[in-house]
Amino acid sequence: MVVSIVTFDNNGFNEYGYQANGTRYDKNGFTYKGIHKNGTKYDDEGYDRNGYNEGGYDKNGFDKNGINKNGSHLDDKGFALDGYNRYGFDRDGFNRGGYNKDGYNRDGYDKLGYNIYGYDKDGFNREGYNKDGYDREGYNILGLNKHGVDRTGYDKDGYNIYGFDRNGFDMEGYNKKGEFNEYIDLYLNRNKDIKKQTTSLIYTVEYKDIMLEIDRTMKFIGQGEYKAASNSLRTASEQLVNEILKKNNVSPQIKNSDLFSKLNYIENNKLIYNDYLQTLHNIRLLGNKGSHAGETTTREENEVLLNDFKNVLKNWINEVF
Repeated sequence: MVVSIVTFDNNGFNEYGYQANGTRYDKNGFTYKGIHKNGTKYDDEGYDRNGYNEGGYDKNGFDKNGINKNGSHLDDKGFALDGYNRYGFDRDGFNRGGYNKDGYNRDGYDKLGYNIYGYDKDGFNREGYNKDGYDREGYNILGLNKHGVDRTGYDKDGYNIYGFDRNGFDMEGYNKKGEFNEYIDLYLNRNKDIKKQTTSLIYTVEYKDIMLEIDRTMKFIGQGEYKAASNSLRTASEQLVNEILKKNNVSPQIKNSDLFSKLNYIENNKLIYNDYLQTLHNIRLLGNKGSHAGETTTREENEVLLNDFKNVLKNWINEVF
């Protein structure tokens, strides 16, 4: 079987005068002999197949030698036959490299691929984030995706989809077995100036909850949620107050009173040092401030009183147990 190979000339015609699409006319309407569909050598605008009019000039007024009809190598607007002016820019304002004076190409992007608004073709800025604040992998500057989960599967509060943190504790300080002693151990390991008690007195739900509120306070401070931090710190403080009262076997009437009354009872009976008491009063006031609409608390206030409270807790445990 003989296979014939059809070739096309520079104008797209084969030896039989046909284009590759099977027609006898090129894209401008000329045959291989240079005759236009209108029956003449010129198209409807007056230019032949090579783009020259009857006077020998192209649409920009240049002849085949690059001389403009004004007699120079530049047209009246200062552009040469190749379409560029003496400064190297074409009629649309782009240089031979394809960029305008502002450094953007015809698609509107600079050499690094960013548009005037600082975004690339995929919609990401120079820092790698889109208009919604997410990177190419779908995470924001905080490392969280649209579902609020980081790359390792934990949310902004440090819990995974099952509600456990990286240390294996749930939001209430229990592990998967329902035990909380390990949570207390973790707190004591982070606060080595607290004496690790061998008795079961400190390994209670109540002390676990105090340590849990301390961790929550630290977390809220880190997230900039200062009112929430103040409320958690007040909760931790009140829990410790209850433990102080329990240790001293106070009456149910005192146990069921408000925090201010409890602190007054502690003061009147000298159950703790005055500076410890003052810290607990300050935390109570900060918590009140954080609970009121229109008021706010600061990072510094929370950090100072958090450190003071941790010191009170440490000394209470070390001195009492």
